Amino acid sequence: MKIDFLARRVLWTELNDLSYLPKVFKEPYINCLGFVLNVGGYYRGLASILEDLMEQTSSTQVQDLGSGSATHIRAVLKSWPSQKQPPKVVISDLNPCLPIFKRLAKQFPNVQATLQSVNMATAKILPGSTVILCSCFHHLSDKEAHNALRNIGKQASAVLIIEPIERTALYFLKHLLLLIPSVVLGMLTPLFHRWSIQNFLFCTVFPVAPLMVQVDCLISILRSFRFEEIKDLLSQSGFEAQVRGYAVTGVKRARRVDVKAA
Repeated sequence: MKIDFLARRVLWTELNDLSYLPKVFKEPYINCLGFVLNVGGYYRGLASILEDLMEQTSSTQVQDLGSGSATHIRAVLKSWPSQKQPPKVVISDLNPCLPIFKRLAKQFPNVQATLQSVNMATAKILPGSTVILCSCFHHLSDKEAHNALRNIGKQASAVLIIEPIERTALYFLKHLLLLIPSVVLGMLTPLFHRWSIQNFLFCTVFPVAPLMVQVDCLISILRSFRFEEIKDLLSQSGFEAQVRGYAVTGVKRARRVDVKAA
């Protein structure tokens, strides 16, 4: 008999979600996480997937929920086809890191930063938008995930969910094997991603942020949805869902019919 020890989600709290976590660690943590994921290639190909979704739905705007460091948005916009107009992107988060958001909005004229707290279960989304949830879906409980997708399904034309981890033994083993290299990589964050005294102190001199990221990555695997589970949730919310690498995409069924009919 096959035993799946990761059959159910284990909703342990990640260090970054602790209410008493000192704020001085917040920005180094977010920057370190974004840098490690970007170097790991988790955002590779997202621009083409997003472009495809927007073409299918005739969408011109992206609404990013749970933006975190928004490194994925920066990666998408930098690799956007030069001959095509990049989309307008609205970034937001339940707990937005204001310095990061303001820098990104200043760097890219087509990025609008929402500086207030935005809950994806109640977020107002412009009709016809494509919604992105990157590396944040596993933070939700089953009920929260259902409510968030139901809210998104009522307003958006398409959704793109990116999760660099999955609740499987393979990802668990992969994390353990790459633990030390990932910590070392995270220590390089201020040198190759974003320099600041705060990042240098808590990523390089005292590698608090890289260690926290790796502990949270382990907890994230236990918390994460399997890609087929995300696909099922999207289907329940009225989307035609598809697994594409580290991403699960959803296109509103009625919208897809309209496009084909046109």
